[in-house]
Amino acid sequence: MGSKAVSFDPSVLCSNLKSLRETAHMSQTDIAKKLGVSQNSVWKYESGKAEPSLAVLLWYSREFGISVDSLLLKKEGEND
Repeated sequence: MGSKAVSFDPSVLCSNLKSLRETAHMSQTDIAKKLGVSQNSVWKYESGKAEPSLAVLLWYSREFGISVDSLLLKKEGEND
């Protein structure tokens, strides 16, 4: 069984985090309170100024009912 190499693009994660928050009609402050971090930290995650920890990625995964893979990777068929 062959598998393709996966290339991580940080901008995909940033975009996905912001999109999930906006779709849920939540502010950065709302997310920050739930995560126990500052609003500035959430802004940094969404703008690519900081990488979220694994614990933060797992929180997003559970909170929004999606896999960590879905946070990190483009959907199949998406183009740049």
